[in-house]
Amino acid sequence: MTLRTQNDPWVNEMKNFTNVIVDMVKQAKLFAPQGGPIILAQIENEYGNIISSYGEGGKSYINWCANFAESLNVGVPWIMCQESDAPSSMINTCNGFYCDQFWPSGQNMPKFWTENWSGWFKTWGGHDPHRSAEDLAFSVARFYQYGGTLQNYYMYHGGTNFGRASGGPYITTSYDYDAPLNEYGNLNQPKWGHLKNLHDVLMSVEKVIANGDVNTFDYGRMMSVSTQSTTLVKNLPTEAKPRLHYNFEWKWRAEYLNYIDTHGNSSNHLKGVTYTNKFINQNLVTNDTSDYLWYMTSVNIDEKNPIWGKEVTLQANTSCHVLHAYFNGEYIGNLNLMKFLKLIQDEGLYAILRIGPYVCAEWNYGGFPVWLNSIPNMTFRTKNDAFMNEMKNFTNLIADMVKQEQLFASEGGPIILAQIENEYGNVISSYGNDGKSYINWCANFAESLSIGVPWIMCQESDAPPSIINTCNGYYCDQFWPNNQNIPKMWTENWSGWYKDWGGQDPHRTAEDLAFAVGRFYQYGGTLQNYYMYHGGTNFGRVAGGPYITTSYDYDAPLDEYGNLNQPKWGHLKKLHSLIMSMEKVLTYGETNNTDYGRMMSSTVFSYNGTRVCFFGNANNQDDITINFEGRSYIVPSWSKPSRTYSWPSIHYPVNSLSTKNQERTSGEAQPPATAAAEDQLPVS
Repeated sequence: MTLRTQNDPWVNEMKNFTNVIVDMVKQAKLFAPQGGPIILAQIENEYGNIISSYGEGGKSYINWCANFAESLNVGVPWIMCQESDAPSSMINTCNGFYCDQFWPSGQNMPKFWTENWSGWFKTWGGHDPHRSAEDLAFSVARFYQYGGTLQNYYMYHGGTNFGRASGGPYITTSYDYDAPLNEYGNLNQPKWGHLKNLHDVLMSVEKVIANGDVNTFDYGRMMSVSTQSTTLVKNLPTEAKPRLHYNFEWKWRAEYLNYIDTHGNSSNHLKGVTYTNKFINQNLVTNDTSDYLWYMTSVNIDEKNPIWGKEVTLQANTSCHVLHAYFNGEYIGNLNLMKFLKLIQDEGLYAILRIGPYVCAEWNYGGFPVWLNSIPNMTFRTKNDAFMNEMKNFTNLIADMVKQEQLFASEGGPIILAQIENEYGNVISSYGNDGKSYINWCANFAESLSIGVPWIMCQESDAPPSIINTCNGYYCDQFWPNNQNIPKMWTENWSGWYKDWGGQDPHRTAEDLAFAVGRFYQYGGTLQNYYMYHGGTNFGRVAGGPYITTSYDYDAPLDEYGNLNQPKWGHLKKLHSLIMSMEKVLTYGETNNTDYGRMMSSTVFSYNGTRVCFFGNANNQDDITINFEGRSYIVPSWSKPSRTYSWPSIHYPVNSLSTKNQERTSGEAQPPATAAAEDQLPVS
């Protein structure tokens, strides 16, 4: 046996295999002439890369491949990729990062791109390969500009080579490939959205590109324009257009572009204002190499669809620095606090209004406008008349806007708490007595606003009595408020961390985050809020702190682009469902704590005949066996299993929040036959 050459044992086995596949497909009627989806078939793969090493045996073999393939009568064309001297009965195709300058060996053959490499495979110890969305989209557009008729991504959906299936020297089992859909099937943004918009444009002019006459103008320095026999984006006939009640006004900054028409003439055209019933998504960074393409997508509003009773939501996948939208003359988009709070209310959520005005948040200057420095005698965040006057102006403005829209809970709105200042306890000592005077002033001023919901101060252990002090951090189970009559709140549960330039991507495991939440509620917690639950981006120059990136993904359950960050999102979703199912017992119940030593404890909450029990093992090394009410339980290290009981008959649903694959128990009796049955809820 000699592989991939004119060798009888090899070609015999190749015939056997290929015949089996073809017969199976024919039997299932999957070739296009049979009404199936298969439009092309390929024999061999990238043989042109190695054909020279086989000499005449290689040339004979490739001719045999072509003749054998044709003899199978599949009814669709056969192709050979990366095979420039493919026999005339075969269509030779291109594989690579760029195929615009590829031409098939026969002038009457279509120009095919069978592998557009969306990224690359990863090697052990190597960097994660990355190909930008802009470069990938540019190569596709240029391929079709130069006569391309079909292109296929390799890979469009990343995957995993499980077990020992991964080939090549030191190639990882992960085959994510930086594909538009990643290894887990999640959207890889902005690549997925960028390509989706490009595909919409190309599909809208498919007929023209495939059948139209072409005129190409070369302007030198690798700049060219190709025109087809109709416009790039076609207007629908009036009767076919969707009926819209809204006229979207899109404004963008003035910017001169060198406009080149199809006759080679140049003139300066100024961007300004346009009115359209289409949704325009444009990259505004014209000095950047990524600015080469405009996108246009229809906005279809179905009047009969009840969802349009709410406000229309526009989503833009774009790498632009500024995107302003005006809906019926009113500004929409980022930086509209009232609309954001109303959206929260519409979705049935609660809000914590953290006014600050100092917010930190890795935002430039902590959220303060730089012009504050120009005010005479200004000293920030202390007993200083100039600062306190500006703080009053800002806070009054926010409180009045929210009151006017009736968004505080006391008015029927979603806001249940409000915060003044931010983590002042971290810096108060540097201000001495003026710092203490300032924090008391903050409390008195906040209370004077009469908003009807409690005020909080985070990271402020000596907050005045009228204020609820709260915890920020990775773990807040051992935090206790400074007054035994106020609730225990966790205002920032850090789901990850921000990223520094040149630093690694921060990561906090789903298990550790869930354990911290479970332990917080075991020890009397009443409210916890993730920071961040949804990652984001600090565009432009707003990213603060030394060398902090514009990406603020934060390893949050929803990532920077709004995609699910698995397994963290799913892990927490199941935890939340469990905690919500016992909300009443946790907030009203009597507690009974048992300390087993070695950081192992149990807590039983009892309320109106229902009990909830937490087993908490904070030992990060040892699994611990405990005896609880006559039964033995092995509680894995750093874990939080919980169980629910009802009196008088005992109810034993198992809800494991363990960091191990499943909770392990020994000597556990079966629940009574009369008890309701519930399945285990795996979270790990």
